[in-house]
Amino acid sequence: MTSIVLNHAFPDIFTGGFIGVDVFYVISGYLITGILLAGLNANKFSLAEFYVRRIRRILPALLVVLSITSILVLFLFTPRELADYGKSLIATAAFSSNIYFWTTTGYFTPEAHLIPLLHTWSLAIEEQYYVFFPILLWLAWKLGKVNLFLVAGCAFSLCLSVTLTNGHALAAFYLPPTRAWELLLGAIVAARILPAIEHRHIAKIAMLAGALLLALGFIIINEQSPFPGSLALLPCLGTALIIYAGISDRSSPVSVALSWRPVVMIGWISYSLYLWHWPVISLLYRRFDGLSTTMALQAIALSVALAFLSWWFVERRFHTPPAQLASVDKPQGRRPLTTIGFGTAALAIVAVAGTGLMQLESPTVVRELYPAEIAQLNEAVVHVSSPKKCREPERTLNDPECRIGNAQMPATIALWGDSYADALKPGFAEVLHDHSAYGFILHSCPPILGAVRVDDRREYRNFGAKCIRANQSTVKALEDHPEITEVVIFGQFLNAFDIPDRPVFLVPDHYNPAFADKRMDQITDRIIDTVEILKGMGKKVILIGTFYATQAQGAEDLLARRMWSSRIDGRMSAAIYDRYSKPMNDRLRKIADDRIIFIDPKPVFCRTNDVCDFLPGGKPLLIDDGHLTAEGARRLASMIAQALEAKSTI
Repeated sequence: MTSIVLNHAFPDIFTGGFIGVDVFYVISGYLITGILLAGLNANKFSLAEFYVRRIRRILPALLVVLSITSILVLFLFTPRELADYGKSLIATAAFSSNIYFWTTTGYFTPEAHLIPLLHTWSLAIEEQYYVFFPILLWLAWKLGKVNLFLVAGCAFSLCLSVTLTNGHALAAFYLPPTRAWELLLGAIVAARILPAIEHRHIAKIAMLAGALLLALGFIIINEQSPFPGSLALLPCLGTALIIYAGISDRSSPVSVALSWRPVVMIGWISYSLYLWHWPVISLLYRRFDGLSTTMALQAIALSVALAFLSWWFVERRFHTPPAQLASVDKPQGRRPLTTIGFGTAALAIVAVAGTGLMQLESPTVVRELYPAEIAQLNEAVVHVSSPKKCREPERTLNDPECRIGNAQMPATIALWGDSYADALKPGFAEVLHDHSAYGFILHSCPPILGAVRVDDRREYRNFGAKCIRANQSTVKALEDHPEITEVVIFGQFLNAFDIPDRPVFLVPDHYNPAFADKRMDQITDRIIDTVEILKGMGKKVILIGTFYATQAQGAEDLLARRMWSSRIDGRMSAAIYDRYSKPMNDRLRKIADDRIIFIDPKPVFCRTNDVCDFLPGGKPLLIDDGHLTAEGARRLASMIAQALEAKSTI
C-alpha cells in the first residue's frame, strides 16, 4: 500500500510503485482462500455468509469515500467533468469501473490525475473475482480437485495475461481473466500445495529471494513497461515466496519487520488508505493545477489521517474480523438478506447520484445553475464532431451533410485534417459565404501520408491501418476530382507519430529537446512528401502551422478555475509560446512556395509581441490545449480566407 501511495504522489521518483496492487492481490488470494478452505474442511462454510462479510468489509468505507468525494467535485469540476465523474460513479457502484476505464482511458495517461475514482478499477477486479471464486472452489472441493483447479486456473490466466499484454495491454491491465492468476497464486500458497519448508535456513533463503524479486520489480518496472504480462511475476512470485517462507519461519528478519507495530498499523488502515489517497491527490491536483513536493507530502499526510478516521469509526464498526468466517455455520435468520438488501440499496442511491451528475452536462442545466460567465465558458467547450459517415472520403464527396458551407454551391476547396480541423469547421463555414468545401476529417489521424498517431488506448488499438487507408483514400479522392483546386491542411503536428522505417521517439514530455529536433525533422519530411503529391495534381495547398497552449489556457480549465475563483487569466508569455511552437513552424515555413501557402496561427492568440491571450474579452479561443472554440475557429478561418486569395505565406 505504501508503494502505491508513493507512486501516485511522486510518479517520477517511485516509478514502479503501482505494482503494490499486484502484491495486494497475492495477499488477498492467500488470506481469503485460507479462510474459505478452513470453512469447507470444517463443514462450516456458508456462501451467503461469505458474501455478507465481503459487503461489510468493502461497502461502508467505500460509501463514505464516494459520498465525500461526490460533494467535493461539485465545487471543483466543470459540468462536463461532473458528467464524466457521474459515469465513473455509476460504474464504481456496480463494481465494474475496471471495464469503464478500460473503454475510456489509460491508467498512465496525463488526464488520469483528473479522475478521482480511477483507483477503484482494482477493487472492481477483486470483487468480480470473489463473485465466482468461492463457488468454483466449492465445486472443486466437492470433486476433490482443489489443487488441480488452482494450479490450472493460475497457469491459464498467466498465459492469457502474457499473450494479451503484447498487443492488448489495456485489456490485460484492466480485466479479471488476466489478473486472476495473481490472486490464484496466493490461493496456491494457502492451499499448502507445496510441501512445508522444514529447515529454517532454507526458509530464510526463500524469504530473502522473495524480497529480492519484489525489490527488483519496484526498480525495473515503470509505466513504459509491458505490464502486467511476465513482468508481473517479479512482485507476485516475490510476495508468494515471502508468505510461503513465513509460514515455516516467523523469526526471519522479513517476518520480524512485517510484525513491527507501525507496519501492522499500516496494514490495519490499508484499505481505507487506498480508498482515500487517490481522491485526495486527484482533487488537489485539479485545484492547484499540479502538485509540488510539499503539497504531495501534505496529500499523503491528509490521506493517512482520513484513513485512520475511516478505519476507526467505519471499518471497525462494520467489519467482523475475517478469521471468524471459518467458524460461521449457517446464516442466522434474515441477517444475510438484510445486509445484502441494505448494500444493494446504498449502491443504488450512489448510482442515482451518478445519473444526476451526468445531467449537469446539459447546456440548459448549466445556464440555470451557474452565472452567465460560467455558462458562457461551458458553452465554449461544447464541440460537435462531424457525423461518422463524413469520415469516409466517398461519403464526404457524395453526401450534402458532409459539406462545409453552402452545400448548394460547387465545392472547390477541401479541408483535410484530424480533430483540430473538425473544431475549425464552424468558423471555416462562416468565411466561405457563398462557397462550400469538402471535409476529409478523421480524428487522431494526422493529415500526413505515411504517419499514424502513437496511442495505446483501446480505441486506437487497430487505428494505424485505418488512418493510413483514410489518408490514401483522401489523396485518391483529391486526384479524382480536379475541380477541387485548393486543399487546407490542419492537424496536430506536435504529437508523437509512428513513421514507417524510421525510429519512433516516445517520452512523456514531447517537447524534450533530446529528441524533439529529430522527430520534427521526420514529420516535416513526410509533410513535404504529402504536399509535393498535391502540388503534382495542380492543387494549391494552405498549410496551417502549429500552436502551443497548455490545459491552463483551454476553456475547460478556465471554467474549472472560475468555479472556485472570482478571477481567471488566460494569458501566456509570447516567449513561452514561441519556445514550443516556433521550431516546428520554422520548418513548415520553409516549405512554402508559389503553390504552398503557410499560415502561422500565432496572430489568433498573440496580438502583441509580449503576451498571448487565450481569453480575449472573456471569450475563450481553445476548448482544451489545442482544439479551437467557435471564436478561435472564426479567427483562424479569417486568416485562411485571406490565404485563399493570396499568393504568399501569411
